[in-house]
Amino acid sequence: MHLNRKEVMFFTRQMVSLLSAGLPFAEALESLVDSATSENQRQYMQEFYLGAMAGRTVYSLFAERSREFPPVYLAMVKAGDESGTLPEAMSRVATMLDRQNKTRQMATSAMTYPAIVVVITIGVFIIMLEKVIPVFAHLYHSAHMKLPAITESVLDLSSILRHDGILLLALILGMTGAFHAYFNRSSGGIYLRDRVLLRMPIIGPLLQATIMARIAALLAGLYKAGVPIVEALQLAANAAGNALFQIALEDAAESVMMGQTISAAMIEASPDNTFSKVFFQMLKSGEATGRIDEMMNNMSTFYTEAAERSSERIKALVEPVMLVIMGVLVTYFLIAMYMPMLDMGKAVLKQG
Repeated sequence: MHLNRKEVMFFTRQMVSLLSAGLPFAEALESLVDSATSENQRQYMQEFYLGAMAGRTVYSLFAERSREFPPVYLAMVKAGDESGTLPEAMSRVATMLDRQNKTRQMATSAMTYPAIVVVITIGVFIIMLEKVIPVFAHLYHSAHMKLPAITESVLDLSSILRHDGILLLALILGMTGAFHAYFNRSSGGIYLRDRVLLRMPIIGPLLQATIMARIAALLAGLYKAGVPIVEALQLAANAAGNALFQIALEDAAESVMMGQTISAAMIEASPDNTFSKVFFQMLKSGEATGRIDEMMNNMSTFYTEAAERSSERIKALVEPVMLVIMGVLVTYFLIAMYMPMLDMGKAVLKQG
């Protein structure tokens, strides 16, 4: 029995409401058992409730379900449980999850539309190469015409697709699998992938803003919950979702452990401008005023809004760019297919 991401968010929000109303943790769980909307949720909450009634600590109940509750979530629950501020800690967790979900949805939305357009475009041209171009090929070959190079290139592409399509598909799938394995499983590939994505125009700023919003929200919640700053940096590193940011945060955690200030450690750990200058300026300000958690919250809001602007910019650019690309391809195909017909017409006129 497990909870999915949406169920975890819903559970957290419900727990915040019940704990804030003054219910003890066990009674809050009992209420969640009664209000479960599925048998899976009911059984899950029932096990939770029985553990609480047996005298288990709140943290231990969450920790044994680490598949649903990531390390950052567990660290904030542990800090809240030990300090007697569990409702506040759970509230910060809920806010953090909401922000992460919002930035994730923005990034997904910005990438989904271009992907759909690309797939549709490829599908249309495959159908043309499979069904339409062979008709022209038969016509021109039966007329024994000398074809322009542009026409020959399209006919050759159509022939390859029709006769060696399965082999070509197997080759594409094999290369895709190899690239996926390298860029998602090997440390060198993951680092290269994340570095290239951050340096890409248009997409890079969106990813950078999304990641910095996530990191700022994590650090704000962890710091406010009372998690030691070194541990908070390490937890944020593991949840960063990008190898460059992860390395920078891990290096910063080591420097802070050696006695450096947070801002100095972060600047030193990010020589390639992984984090923006605004991030460092706001961090320095929060450190100087003793309001790091408040400044981190402000940064999370700031970069979430920046990610929203980048997402809208991508959506606004994708449609005209894809239309231009499709127009160029359609024009190429039309010229390739109808140029021999024009040559035939000219030849007929000359003979007449």
